[in-house]
Amino acid sequence: MMTPDDQSDNGKTSPSDFHSKVEIINFCKELREFRNLNLITELPNRTGSKYIVKLHKPNINITNKNRTSYFSNIAAEKDQVIFLDPDNGFQPDGKFNKKHVLYGEINCLLEKISDNSVISVFQHFRRRNFGEDFKKIRDRLLKYTPCFVAAIYWNFLMFVCLSKSKETIGKVVKINENYKKMEINKINVISD
Repeated sequence: MMTPDDQSDNGKTSPSDFHSKVEIINFCKELREFRNLNLITELPNRTGSKYIVKLHKPNINITNKNRTSYFSNIAAEKDQVIFLDPDNGFQPDGKFNKKHVLYGEINCLLEKISDNSVISVFQHFRRRNFGEDFKKIRDRLLKYTPCFVAAIYWNFLMFVCLSKSKETIGKVVKINENYKKMEINKINVISD
């Protein structure tokens, strides 16, 4: 787990705020109620899906002292989605803390994964237009590593997706566009 459960309002967003299948909404309500991250490994079975969820170091919280070792041995599966939920998102312009993922850490992960893999990073609203924030995040990422970037955002959060492959990020954009069509709330999709 990247950061400890501090019993704050983090993670307490109502699952009903997001349009999804009933079984996923109910699953998210259960996650929120029990606040047990290990439950996430049950999601494929609950939805009749064939993917596997693996937690990376679920009993270790990231600190500024263990950041390098925390990210250095993430398993590089052939084709995977690596989801990072660092509470706040990417490092801001100024100081960073354990609630941020650093651009250099993303570079290390991208070096390990296949062209068919995706890294998705949760980004909380930073009091600036999401379109502008996406461009700033993308530009900073490109300073560290060549990659292709897309995002989906609504309300107060954004998921920024990265891949080494333009084709793979194109598939992500298509999936995001399809989700946008079924979403009743205002959703936005942006890419390179």
